[in-house]
Amino acid sequence: ALCIESFREENNRLSEEKNERCNKINRLRTLNGERETLISEVNRLNDERKNFTNEMNSLDDERNILDGKKNMLINEVNKLDGELEILVNELYRLNVLVNEAIYNLAN
Repeated sequence: ALCIESFREENNRLSEEKNERCNKINRLRTLNGERETLISEVNRLNDERKNFTNEMNSLDDERNILDGKKNMLINEVNKLDGELEILVNELYRLNVLVNEAIYNLAN
C-alpha cells in the first residue's frame, strides 16, 4: 500500500511537472506568435519609412528644379529690367533732342 501511495505521489508530481512544461511551451508559442507579429509590424513600418523617405527625396528634387526655374526667371527679369532702364534712358535722351529741335525751329 505504501508503494502504491508513493507511486501515486510520484505520478501526481510528474503530471504537475508535465502540465507546467506544457503551460510553458504554450506560453512560449504565444510569445513567439506575438514576436512574429511585432517583427511584421516593424517591417511594415520600415517599408512605410522608406516610402516616405523616397517621397520626401522626390519632393526635394522637385523643389530644387523649381528653385532653379525660379532663379532663371529672376535672372531674366533682372536682365529685362536692365534693358528697360536703357530704353527709358534712351527715351529721355530722345525727348531732350526733340525738345531742343522744337525750340530751335521755334526760334
